[in-house]
Amino acid sequence: MLASVPQHSLRFAFTRLLGNAGQVRVLRVLGRAAGPLGVSSLAAAAGLTPQGTRMVLATLVAHRLVRVFGAGRARLYAIDSAHPLAAALADLFRQEQVRWERLMLALRGLMNRHRVVKAAWCRGRPASESDESPDALDIVVVTASLPLDGSTAAPARRAVPPVRATLAVIESALAELDARHFTRSRLAAFPIDRLAVLAADGRWWNDLIADAQVLKGGDPALLPTRARPALQSSLFAPTG
Repeated sequence: MLASVPQHSLRFAFTRLLGNAGQVRVLRVLGRAAGPLGVSSLAAAAGLTPQGTRMVLATLVAHRLVRVFGAGRARLYAIDSAHPLAAALADLFRQEQVRWERLMLALRGLMNRHRVVKAAWCRGRPASESDESPDALDIVVVTASLPLDGSTAAPARRAVPPVRATLAVIESALAELDARHFTRSRLAAFPIDRLAVLAADGRWWNDLIADAQVLKGGDPALLPTRARPALQSSLFAPTG
């Protein structure tokens, strides 16, 4: 969107300093870094190209929020702590992190309350940059094995709470969180005895676990291997 009325960059400093996603990403990384960073490291951490990172840095250096150390390819960059807005900017990103950590804590507590949930994670990034709901949170839940005939199964599985009822409770709790934290949540659930088969589609699976933020059950990349015994059990369990 083009601005209709120009604003003075000294009076409205954040308009320029936080003027686009690239500048926000670079400032976030620099604000959390233990020391000065080079362009390559900064670009990788911010998810930007080196060329795009240099363009962002040129703007931030021009506004004296970022300092340059060294020369040539050995240049390193860091936020200038003496800048009048440095402390406010650090607090802004700190509050952003606190908000995310509180949300993750609430989601982990929700998943851990249900024994039928064997693993869960949320995607750390949207499905695409053009996602119609960029604030939507994609949550994946791996449940206990489902009975083959929908009613009777091996004795061990009869002790597991009904999967559908548990998912309904989780969806209700997510709806309450939606109002406080994000636009809406999208929940995908899979029984553990189907996970190894589903993960055979490598491209689909890798997209599902991309940048996963674990809520329960450990690294989702390891789940297909762990799920194979459950698949064998479901194939040969008595159904009468």
